[in-house]
Amino acid sequence: MVDVIVESAQNFVKHQMELESVKDSEISSEDMFISYIDITMHDGLKQRIYLGCHRDVLQRLADIMLFEEESEDEVLQDMMLETANLVIGSAKVLASESYDIHFDISTPYFEKIAPFDFEYDKIQSVIIDGNAMIVANKTLQ
Repeated sequence: MVDVIVESAQNFVKHQMELESVKDSEISSEDMFISYIDITMHDGLKQRIYLGCHRDVLQRLADIMLFEEESEDEVLQDMMLETANLVIGSAKVLASESYDIHFDISTPYFEKIAPFDFEYDKIQSVIIDGNAMIVANKTLQ
């Protein structure tokens, strides 16, 4: 599942931010804005999908979407939630159309601003102009 979401994240970066990105296995230890969305596969399996972004990634998005050059943390938290919605929503369509994988998504939840320290099954970074977006999943049942 992480691979499909990373593909969706890279599409988001390319089309919404008009930037290139690369996948990386190294995980940043710096503070990130971290959110998650729980998904339920059509076979009943539940997973938590974490998305984390460095401040600079979210600030760039706030500049693009809200025309804000310097945003408060609350605005960047909202940008993190919106990014999670857009990336996971796009991944749902991509998974269905390209991989015949089907799942339902829940509402995104903002977790914290801190280094990524959650337990996970798989994790991948997407590097954007030297800053990271992390995608991870954890099976819930």
